[in-house]
Amino acid sequence: MRRLRPALAACLAVVAVGGVAAVTVPRVQEHVDNQNLQQAVAAARAIPTPAGAADSPICRDDLLVACWEVDKPFQQIATSLADALSDQAGQPVDQECRPEPPAAGQAVESAREGRGQCSLKVSFGDRGVNLVISSLTAANSKVITDVGTLVSVTPY
Repeated sequence: MRRLRPALAACLAVVAVGGVAAVTVPRVQEHVDNQNLQQAVAAARAIPTPAGAADSPICRDDLLVACWEVDKPFQQIATSLADALSDQAGQPVDQECRPEPPAAGQAVESAREGRGQCSLKVSFGDRGVNLVISSLTAANSKVITDVGTLVSVTPY
């Protein structure tokens, strides 16, 4: 009976370990990704509806959890939702807000503190929750009328 040479045995062991790793690593990554997505969806669904908000048909996204119209300034809504998202996620929120000045020659009819848009994000690995809070306006050639704030909540 012939004996297995040590070099051949080592090569076979390396091939076997590589095969097991090739099957196992993607499964582990998929499992972690699914857990992160579940965390993001749970955090998104747990965000409380702002006081006075009404469901809105304006938002469109495959994973959309909520879309609201609120009769409050976008900065106020962004601040309260950032706090709520941070509480739900258990981590700080990445917040970016941009004011939107009226176009040249347009007047703004509003008692609000300005128009603009905020993006709130929190991450769970490669997944997370994204909230977009923006001024909801009606405009013609001369006047922009502020009609509220639009909020969309989407896990990704």
